[in-house]
Amino acid sequence: MLRIKTLVLGSVLCLVAAACYADSVTTIPITGSTYDGFATTEGNYKIQGPGLNLWQSDLGGPSFIGYCIAGTVCNFTWTPAHPGAFCSFCTRFSGGSFGSTQVQWLEPNLLFKGSAFYSGGDTLTMSFTVSGTIDGFQLVGCDAYGNCSLGPQAFALNISGTGTEILTINNFSGTPSEIVGLEGTFSGTATPITTTPEPGSMILMGTGPAGVWIKRRRRVHHGI
Repeated sequence: MLRIKTLVLGSVLCLVAAACYADSVTTIPITGSTYDGFATTEGNYKIQGPGLNLWQSDLGGPSFIGYCIAGTVCNFTWTPAHPGAFCSFCTRFSGGSFGSTQVQWLEPNLLFKGSAFYSGGDTLTMSFTVSGTIDGFQLVGCDAYGNCSLGPQAFALNISGTGTEILTINNFSGTPSEIVGLEGTFSGTATPITTTPEPGSMILMGTGPAGVWIKRRRRVHHGI
């Protein structure tokens, strides 16, 4: 009897775990901001949502990040620099948290893509989309200067959203005008990327033992 109770309890727990897992794989609403150029950065960003806080703030950067031609549609695409471009596995320039998991290193693979008609002037307001992934890693073996070794990957997220950015432009008459830098805000979603077994597989794991027990009970009842 004790063995049967244990088997049934295990089946129920597996079913509950499957349901909880299905509920936990959610799409997280996010808001974010981004900043690029101005001879200060190669791509800063902040992304926040329920249980989510990610940031990157790098060093240096180009004095201009692209061109627009007055009287035409300006198409502009850019990506934040990988933090390894300015700091090899250190704790000072990217990090954040997802749920209760803290990370000290982010690898962004984000694409910001926008388009707007540029009539001239020092600024251009442009709508854009953002898509891609961000991987979060923990750092280990850090020394007194914050230099570390790359530790385990803690999470991976798909990022998708839309927003508006303001491009600051050096307007040169008759020639392509330099985009000095940009500031933008966006909203969208972050979706966890996971290799955890599918809920259906977990349900099968739970119903399997229960099915064996039910079949055994039928045999006993029919005298088989």
